[in-house]
Amino acid sequence: MGDFNTIVTVIREAMPLMQSSISGLAGAFITAMFLRGNTSRQEFNKIKAGKINDALDALVKSGELTLTELVKCKNLVSIARLADEYYTKGKKEKTNNSQDKQYEFDWFLRFFETAGNISNDEMQNLWASILVKEVDNPGEFSYRALQTLYTMNKGETESLTEIKPYILNHWGESFLYNGSGGFELLVGRYNGDDIVQLNDCGIIDNMVPMDYKIRAIVGSKLANNHIGLISDNDIMLRLGRICCIPHNEAIMTVSIPTIRLTSVGRELAQLAKINDIYAQEYEQYAIKCFSMISKSNPRLKLSIHTCLQKDREIVIGPNIKIVDNINYDKW
Repeated sequence: MGDFNTIVTVIREAMPLMQSSISGLAGAFITAMFLRGNTSRQEFNKIKAGKINDALDALVKSGELTLTELVKCKNLVSIARLADEYYTKGKKEKTNNSQDKQYEFDWFLRFFETAGNISNDEMQNLWASILVKEVDNPGEFSYRALQTLYTMNKGETESLTEIKPYILNHWGESFLYNGSGGFELLVGRYNGDDIVQLNDCGIIDNMVPMDYKIRAIVGSKLANNHIGLISDNDIMLRLGRICCIPHNEAIMTVSIPTIRLTSVGRELAQLAKINDIYAQEYEQYAIKCFSMISKSNPRLKLSIHTCLQKDREIVIGPNIKIVDNINYDKW
């Protein structure tokens, strides 16, 4: 629908300042869908004033909105308001830059058809998180991801939350370590039932061994206890604030037994929240994982660091550990 982004702009400029662009998107969708894009109608003035529910009630009275559509619209409005709160907490201000982004009506139509049926508070929180990310980066979530989340129940989303702190990342791939001793590290964290559930949902593949070509890093580039900026391509593996960097002088193949996340799994894993109370435990798990991976690949030498994303580069801290398999020190 070509006029959708024009309607978005009009509503954003007129809406009360307390409401972010997310409520504007919800109002624009309702205008495009149920007012047929007619911005001269009285109901549109209510939407511009931030009184979306009043506009919906008027459409029901006029017979232009069924009760089923009303429920779906009100669920959408509730999700948008939750997203507004998250957007504000994230210290994202309403600026003209956000108005330059173009949004796809078809995506919001698909979102409405799925999220509009969600009335559970906890599940609405997940859909609100999707909206926040969609405002920041239109197209962040695929249609397949929306459909997958729609079919997931509360227990399955909880399983995704359970595995989130243990997901390793390598150049766009995400996976769980499944090497010798890997599950022993995870006793009491997640179990086989979580894996089965997430496999059934399409979040993870079956256990698939994966081989990685690791790019060589010359020793002079990253000396011991180096602190500074590096690119994401210099990192072999990353888990939260912990990363490992290879120090081999030639390209080599590193074998890492894994349970791999699907592309949809990588998208939806963004929604899972990590409990910061256990941050130190997660970091210790990352260090153990990287050490075990290095030990199972005799020619691999790694340094393990803290890391922090800064724009497109990563700030790394001093070595936490050097793992070289020749001198495998106890730590």
